Amino acid sequence: MAVSMVVEDGTGLSTANSYQTEANAVTRLEELQYLMGLSSAPTDSDISDASLIAGAHYLDAVYGRRLAGIRANSDQALEFPRSSVPKDAEKEYYYDSDELPEPLLKAHALAAYYAEQDSANILPNQSGPGTIKRKSVKVGPITKDVEYIGGLSQYKKYTLIDSFMGQLLDSASFAKRV
Repeated sequence: MAVSMVVEDGTGLSTANSYQTEANAVTRLEELQYLMGLSSAPTDSDISDASLIAGAHYLDAVYGRRLAGIRANSDQALEFPRSSVPKDAEKEYYYDSDELPEPLLKAHALAAYYAEQDSANILPNQSGPGTIKRKSVKVGPITKDVEYIGGLSQYKKYTLIDSFMGQLLDSASFAKRV
């Protein structure tokens, strides 16, 4: 049985599984194409309902516990909408509790695009963590030797998604340098 996509409308739907429609995601990807390193704009064929659902689940799983504010409804399916989410670092302005912030929607479009391109790797299972066991560096005639415990991390780092979602994270979830 195919899963139907239900787009969050800002009311905190208990059945929502996507933050935006395919058309809206493609529009946002067109704006981001050069930041993504693409020579041509993404099209409708680069996004599907399944990838939009996967992208929403990815964002909620990776960033959900660190998001600023609180969920608008206790029974909503997705992490947004939220109340008390600041728009600026000074915390002078806040998103409305029924608003889906633009950084979230851009991150969602990117996550959906990456899920469509490589669905097995958007949030893969990891057989072993990529903790460094030994590292040696030699400068003259250059040697670099790194050994990992359990192998190199299998997770991809999506820096553009991180930069958009970073605008929505609770500042207490970051280590601060004094």
